Amino acid sequence: MSSPSCATCSPRGAPSWPPKLRGTLTPEQAARRAAIASAYVRTQALGGPDDDPLTRAVAALGLLADRVAAVESAITRASAPGAGTDAGRP
Repeated sequence: MSSPSCATCSPRGAPSWPPKLRGTLTPEQAARRAAIASAYVRTQALGGPDDDPLTRAVAALGLLADRVAAVESAITRASAPGAGTDAGRP
């Protein structure tokens, strides 16, 4: 018995993943996928409930440092010469 053939299926009939590589996600799906991926990465970085509490605390500090660096980068970009000005507006 052969499996169904379609543009979204692999040769064995399973959906090919990830669809984002094909550019077929709607904006809502892309936002949802980004949220899920972010939560997954955060969970993996922090460890699970079975991990050592000290290890989880150090991982949380690492994530905090990454977020502070992102804020610093955003502030630097916003305060760069010409950023946020009304140049070119009538």
